[in-house]
Amino acid sequence: MKQNSIHLHTRFALPVLLVLCAAASLCATAPDAGGKRYAVLIGINEYADSSIVKLTTPRNDVADLGSTLAASGWDKVFMLKDDADYRNQDFPSRTNIENRINLLADLAQSEDTVFFFLAVTASATEMTRSFCRWMRP
Repeated sequence: MKQNSIHLHTRFALPVLLVLCAAASLCATAPDAGGKRYAVLIGINEYADSSIVKLTTPRNDVADLGSTLAASGWDKVFMLKDDADYRNQDFPSRTNIENRINLLADLAQSEDTVFFFLAVTASATEMTRSFCRWMRP
């Protein structure tokens, strides 16, 4: 049992490290002359479907990354986390996520940078695939 636990932690360590490296490079990159930087960060710890494993860090990951991006001068950072009231526009419902993306589609210009960060459980891969299919032009 202990061996499985260690394997599970190791299996998730590399993707987390890659995300952190990507985020660090985004923060270090200065915007193009005249270009703005926007981010949509989504962190979901708990799902309505009780068969999906609850996580403990996505909300914190989004809060930490959002603070870092804001402190690095990003023009607008949207953080949607499931600890917000479900009636709040910052709750990560499909409608709220679509609204933020549509807002960015109206705001962003070709020289701007738009960054999406999705912190969810690996069990939510179908949701992630649906999101990626929806994002395609």
